[in-house]
Amino acid sequence: MRNYKKERTNDVKGSFRNILNLKLSSDSKKIGERWYPEAHETALGLGKLAGYKNDTRRIQVGAGILAALSPQTEWGDNIHLAHMLIGTGYATGQTSVNNEKALRILEGEYPLDILGGRKVVPFYKAIVNPTGDNPTVVDRHASAVYMGRSLQERELNQLQSPVIYKRISGAYVHAAKVRGVHPNVLQAQTWLQWRLDKGITRAAGVRS
Repeated sequence: MRNYKKERTNDVKGSFRNILNLKLSSDSKKIGERWYPEAHETALGLGKLAGYKNDTRRIQVGAGILAALSPQTEWGDNIHLAHMLIGTGYATGQTSVNNEKALRILEGEYPLDILGGRKVVPFYKAIVNPTGDNPTVVDRHASAVYMGRSLQERELNQLQSPVIYKRISGAYVHAAKVRGVHPNVLQAQTWLQWRLDKGITRAAGVRS
């Protein structure tokens, strides 16, 4: 009998060497190195704007709102939507489901009780603690870097697999050790470079 589960998880199988082989511009290196620390500061500011008094709650709320409103959203728009939600209670341009999650976080619920998804939760954790021992943020672009090519539709549909997620996240950890940087830094640097190389973004600082 054929093992369809094994076949599906083997569809997305790249290498940490592909991550290391991506040539990084000086801009991608510099911006990627400070991307998550700057996102952390942005989240703190949002938490303060939301009325929270201590830094722990500020970062949780700010990062939670950003993460909840992040799917299919460029980083600049992500920040704009977060400000909109805090100011008006609703962020146009996002789904009602994601708005509800962000609003519940704004109103005081713990983000990790609300957020879900193999990209959104690590994204939240990376913003809260950029140098923490957290799972690497893995989306279609990070996965493409790992594969050394753009993913096909059937492969994109498999990124929610815990087996595939662990495989790609582990490859970034391995590559980061070789490069001597934190996995979050390498993921941001290669993410930025891949999108630039493919003409997906206008500038190295734009992130979705």
